[in-house]
Amino acid sequence: MGPEEIRRYQLYLLDERKLAWPTFVQRTAALKFFYTRTLKQHWFVQEIARPKVRRSLPTVLSREEVTALLDATSNLKHRTLLATLYATGLRCAEAQQLKITDIDSQRMLVLVREGKGQLPRQVMLSPKLLELLRIYCRWYKPKDWLFPGHKPGCGMDTSGMRQLCRKLGKKAGIKKRVHPHVMRQASA
Repeated sequence: MGPEEIRRYQLYLLDERKLAWPTFVQRTAALKFFYTRTLKQHWFVQEIARPKVRRSLPTVLSREEVTALLDATSNLKHRTLLATLYATGLRCAEAQQLKITDIDSQRMLVLVREGKGQLPRQVMLSPKLLELLRIYCRWYKPKDWLFPGHKPGCGMDTSGMRQLCRKLGKKAGIKKRVHPHVMRQASA
């Protein structure tokens, strides 16, 4: 098959089969893989329409929804975790890896040792979050990890963080899908 036949196949997928956009993108990627890897032929880059991935806007919580989410828990550890995600804009895995020594209260910074792409960075620490972190540390007395998990020597499990967000989102009556990354987007 040449480029014309592939274009006709793409039109067939969209017009007659009425495939969803992600399925169409997947089928085109599979054809490209078949040509380049299996048949060891060049792909018709110029002649074949390359489907663009349609990205939707992220879910962003309002200030009131974030407050309701934080108020939905009476557990200090959970409240501190959610407040840290919101105030710093950390990713779930970054919050999991936080150690007590990563909080620099003198310079009002949080050290992220391995961010996306294993790159370290520093994030501003708000006075309100610092106050909450101090209360949390006095109460829970974490030894190494800021948010220790059930397994000794490990931070809190990321799936546990997702579950916590989902559960508290429902409890707070938030209709949007609540997960740790929503806190990052609300922070921005």
